[in-house]
Amino acid sequence: MIGRGRALRPDDCEMALLPAHFKAPAKPAALPYDAPMATLPLQPLVIALTLAAGGVAMALALWASARRQPEPLRAAQLLWARGLAALPLGWVLLELSLATATPSLSVPAKMLFMAAFMEFLRAMRAVDGEHVARFWLWVPVGAVGLLSLGFLASHPSDPMRTGLLSLLCAIAAASTAQSAWRHLRAGGSTQAGVLCLAFVLVAAVLAGRAGLLFLPESAALRTWAETPLAQGLLLGICVLGPAVATLSFVLVGADRLLDRLERIASRDSLTGAASRRAFFELAGARFELARNRRKSLAVIVIDVDRFKSVNDEFGHAGGDLALQGIANALREGLREQDLLGRLGGEEFAALLPDADLALASQVAERLRRAVASLELSSDGRRMSLRICAGVASLAPGDDSLHALLVRADRGLYDAKRAGRDRVGVVV
Repeated sequence: MIGRGRALRPDDCEMALLPAHFKAPAKPAALPYDAPMATLPLQPLVIALTLAAGGVAMALALWASARRQPEPLRAAQLLWARGLAALPLGWVLLELSLATATPSLSVPAKMLFMAAFMEFLRAMRAVDGEHVARFWLWVPVGAVGLLSLGFLASHPSDPMRTGLLSLLCAIAAASTAQSAWRHLRAGGSTQAGVLCLAFVLVAAVLAGRAGLLFLPESAALRTWAETPLAQGLLLGICVLGPAVATLSFVLVGADRLLDRLERIASRDSLTGAASRRAFFELAGARFELARNRRKSLAVIVIDVDRFKSVNDEFGHAGGDLALQGIANALREGLREQDLLGRLGGEEFAALLPDADLALASQVAERLRRAVASLELSSDGRRMSLRICAGVASLAPGDDSLHALLVRADRGLYDAKRAGRDRVGVVV
């Protein structure tokens, strides 16, 4: 019979046609795979293994790339690659310790976490050319290992072990963020800002997790922080943060390498003065600026007297020593805003912004006396070094830097014809 007051369902008709002695089969029991994914004990371990595989693959790719890079970029990328591999592997060991009820596995897991964040910090410092001794890696890692063993022996279920680790890792992550911010403030790549934000987030998550685990046991937030879901969420953020920041780290290193190559190309390797190409580029820009703003500008062209005889007497090593000493003397005799370049061989040039002909002549004379007073020796023999200088200043008819240099060259040759060790001024 179909009860009153209830809507007719399709299966009511089917049941009405069945014999009276028919019994409906019992509903089959739910299969294991019908259980919600959140109740499966291996789910956090599977996630950790997946992230570990991705982290190791990324670390191997970075390691392969680092082998082709010059120092210090090579060292920085190798350090970062080690951190990328260690962090998810530590998570895997931590999940294995929970899944297999083997608390001893948590000790190497926590050491891997600490080592990973220290390697990230060392890598960021290495990009800026700073060397962080390996001692500063082993001290915190060893401390975490000893503290974990001590707490494991005395308080096997005390979450302070994990809370203390989170706090130490937060300090390392915050230091990495500070290093990235310092790199950005120093005019480095804007990708350092992405790095800084990523590690600020990681440091905040780790510090927050440590704070929750130090709350009283009755606190609801601490209870939530100890659940597998919360641990997986917080640890996942800490693992994914550096992984996401890896591209920014690689770009920061690439920009640093590009800056280094540009510096190498713009500097004469022997004397440290601007290279010929860099001098003409920078001097040309300053010439146009001075001409457009109708400001004074002067140039001094310098040539070492009888430099061939220096090479003949002291050899090329002695000649290199002489050029280095002369370049240093010239650099010390110029103002901070002046530009010194080596045009080739024993010829130098100096560009003096905001300097008229009289001031430039005084500077040239000071440079001549500075070189003449140099006390350099090679193989126990003293070198006698002298220079000639030609001076010219910007005139209304000068339409290019070349015109200014031509007049300064004329003053240089006038000084050489007059007996060398002199300054020639062209009005």
